[in-house]
Amino acid sequence: MILNGIQAWQKFQEIISESYEFLYLVSAWVGPKFAKEINNIATAKEVIIVLRDMGMSNIKAIEYLKNFDVRIYKGIDSDTGAVKPLHDKYLITDLGLLVGSANFTYNSFFVEKNHIIFYENTTTEWLEFYNDAIVTIKNSIPITCSFDMNRGVVSTDKVIDKFESSVVSHRAYSGPTLSSPLEDSDTGSKNYIKIPDRPFSLTPIFGNESTKNIDSHKKSRLSDIAKLLDKL
Repeated sequence: MILNGIQAWQKFQEIISESYEFLYLVSAWVGPKFAKEINNIATAKEVIIVLRDMGMSNIKAIEYLKNFDVRIYKGIDSDTGAVKPLHDKYLITDLGLLVGSANFTYNSFFVEKNHIIFYENTTTEWLEFYNDAIVTIKNSIPITCSFDMNRGVVSTDKVIDKFESSVVSHRAYSGPTLSSPLEDSDTGSKNYIKIPDRPFSLTPIFGNESTKNIDSHKKSRLSDIAKLLDKL
């Protein structure tokens, strides 16, 4: 069933409020309207949200979702060894699947032209996306990190001594933590958190720019982000 934006929003509300066993939301970007609704009416025993990054597009959603298991995708391309940015857009629960070209944002549902389809939990499509969600969740890490204001990068909650800067801690997470601290990339184009055998970039704010020379505007943006995180 192909839905328009209003129909899709109503179906979104319906399945997150009536699902009992699980709710898995996998989307590059999630807007505050959708995050707030999950926080207010989600009833599933297990709620996991997998995002592309901790950029400005997701930071407000993370604030609303602080009571849930929020993760950042870290999948690696087996051929190149590079991080594969998340671009999926679906919500799957024990009741059904909502999937299409729309991110879970106001613009995607109510402003832009997107296709959004609902599948019942008895369909082949539902089963295929359930299996994909399980793999995606396994290839993601819980948010448990800190912003380094001077360096413009993200590190684990175990910031090593050589980072002499003002660090604003993100919320604590009771699950597993990363295995080792932040390491610099020699290229200056990215900085990585090292997890077992795999590098994971968490510098979406600056794209491919060097993070070694951060101007005042970027520091201001980091400051705004840090203030939001400090409220969690």
